[in-house]
Amino acid sequence: MIAYFLSDPVHLNEMAYYQIQNLDNHNLLILVFRESAIEIYDDLSESLELPIDSVLTRKNIHIDHCQGTYMREKDSQMFEIIKHDGIYVMRRKNKEGDTTLYNGHPIFSETRTQFTVSKKFCTFIYNDADSVTGLVASLGRYRAEFKKVK
Repeated sequence: MIAYFLSDPVHLNEMAYYQIQNLDNHNLLILVFRESAIEIYDDLSESLELPIDSVLTRKNIHIDHCQGTYMREKDSQMFEIIKHDGIYVMRRKNKEGDTTLYNGHPIFSETRTQFTVSKKFCTFIYNDADSVTGLVASLGRYRAEFKKVK
């Protein structure tokens, strides 16, 4: 029986399909749940006038050094990281000098280099001088590299 499960191509294909369709999709669902839970926690804390624990929300961990404009060279997609109403947000930009205000997505810092935003895992890229030169956004097979331009 064990030899069957280890060598049967039909069984192996079914297991590969299950892994791709079910297990790999959990990352996105976990991020959606986490971001929603943090937003609900913030809303409840504000409504009940309770202090917000930054250990839970992870929105107030200082990443001032990462504020700026980032661009993907492939298609010139741009966004900026700014501090807005006391939290760091990432918002889209159409072009340099664009002053249109778009909805910002809150940044949930994990460490000085890693964070999640808009249902994606992100990592800041540093140079030898410990300055941010870009970031990588990923989720499963999706991976995009952005360079800091300003």
